[in-house]
Amino acid sequence: MNQPVRQLSARITYDDVATAADSLWVKRINVTETAVLEILGSGSPATVRKHLATWRDQVNSSELGMDVTTQWPAFVRLVKALKLGVEGDVSTVISNLELRLQESDKHADEVVSRSAQLAEELEGLKLKHESLVEDHENLRQWQLSLEKHWKKQDQEMKKLVEQSERLVRENNVLSKRLIKRYDN
Repeated sequence: MNQPVRQLSARITYDDVATAADSLWVKRINVTETAVLEILGSGSPATVRKHLATWRDQVNSSELGMDVTTQWPAFVRLVKALKLGVEGDVSTVISNLELRLQESDKHADEVVSRSAQLAEELEGLKLKHESLVEDHENLRQWQLSLEKHWKKQDQEMKKLVEQSERLVRENNVLSKRLIKRYDN
């Protein structure tokens, strides 16, 4: 994967682990004990784990803004890591960026296309809504017209019932008179 960043006979130091971790981090490769050991070429996993924990603490505390005067060793390691990363990875980084740009363009085209479809669907739904509102209004007018007609029919029916009741009363009165006449 990578060439070792230290000589095999030397003891692993914090700077060795930090430089290896920085080079992985710069390349956006997951910083793990295994990856650091692979870069170093040899070493004790326990030592790497200990120095890697320190490195993570330092990165987490300074990631938002590194003060070069207090973080000079980390800055130097970062420059070394960048140098290691730049030598073999510039074309890879450029290729990756070009692929991401193409994917981004493709995604943007898909979003624009989908947005146009949704706008068209929305326009159709607006027209359908307007038609439904118009139908609703027509039905409401028809309902009001029927209610008015029914009220009128109801009033006429009441008048007819009253007339019928009056005629029945008159008929009863006449019938009683006739019966009296014939009885006498």
